[in-house]
Amino acid sequence: MLDTKEAHINVKPYKFAAGTLAVGQEMRVLANWLEQTNDWSLHEESFFSQWELSLDACDLPSNLSWVNSRDFIERLKLLVSDWFDTPLASDYHLVAHRLCDGQRICTHTDAPRPGYETHRLAICLSDFKSDSAGGHWCVLSSKNESSISNVIRPMFGSFFSFEATNKSFHAVVPVNGYSRLSIVANLWHPANHPTTIELLNSLIEQATKANEYLIYTIGSKLINCYDENRFDKIEHGIATLKNHLLQTAYLLALWTKDRDLIIAGLAHSVQGTPHYKLGDESLPDDVLSQLISAEAKKYISEYNECLKNPGDTPSDSSILISLANNIANATSAIFSRGAWEQERVYFCRHIDRLPLTAREICASYYMLT
Repeated sequence: MLDTKEAHINVKPYKFAAGTLAVGQEMRVLANWLEQTNDWSLHEESFFSQWELSLDACDLPSNLSWVNSRDFIERLKLLVSDWFDTPLASDYHLVAHRLCDGQRICTHTDAPRPGYETHRLAICLSDFKSDSAGGHWCVLSSKNESSISNVIRPMFGSFFSFEATNKSFHAVVPVNGYSRLSIVANLWHPANHPTTIELLNSLIEQATKANEYLIYTIGSKLINCYDENRFDKIEHGIATLKNHLLQTAYLLALWTKDRDLIIAGLAHSVQGTPHYKLGDESLPDDVLSQLISAEAKKYISEYNECLKNPGDTPSDSSILISLANNIANATSAIFSRGAWEQERVYFCRHIDRLPLTAREICASYYMLT
């Protein structure tokens, strides 16, 4: 039913796969049904207009029951898992897309916010007309529409699959004079699956309820400084810098009674880090020195050295701050499989140095069990 006829794995401008699948007659039957059904819903956003049909939520005729069969879905997942060398969660969302005359999809990335799909596989189910008929997938190196690096013709069985990041720019050129059909499998890396994000949010909520009073008591000077400097307006992922710092401190307070370490978490990135640049919004060193102890500053310095030199042996405090920072980030930042894998290697080496209270969530999130 579905085998790879020709596949090319590309790493520039980002990692994507494209080629042709050897699809069987069943796909023709699906395409014919999609042409005839009236179950489509128009979906319009600022950057696209298309007709959509959720194949995993609609009543399909009996001769199309295979569409949601375990064998077909697992085959789709296996292809994507092999192309991108990644684990995938068991859940999926399979949707059909239809672009009619004049419709297009402008340049975007599908960068995965917390809980959003991380990998996509789109398969064309329309016969190629001509280049003038449009409907081509375009791979771009930036949001500039002139930065096209690859073009994929929309032939029956052709596919485009990619790992979504903040750099996975792609588009579909306007369709001229025909109906362009495709099916799209939306898949999740386990670390960004909605149930994983729900688990992390639940932990942060627990930490907040348990430790909010403590943090606002021992960190009152810092928090007042954040309010004066409008840290609640500085973006940090899809949240704010103040929110991220508070969540890091709440989590640390679940795992340690060392108040200097907790305060270090509350201030760990107020001067930026090797991975997070603040610029003019950074707190001056003399200001920070008046707000936290020398021991807390030492913890922050060790943490930053750990980020600069990941191969060096980190201090126990740096490992714990890293875990709290990463858990807080996971619920408010664009998911990056590359960053997650580096973190996984790091915690695989150092998980035994974490307090017992922190090991369970570390092992769960980084799949170390």
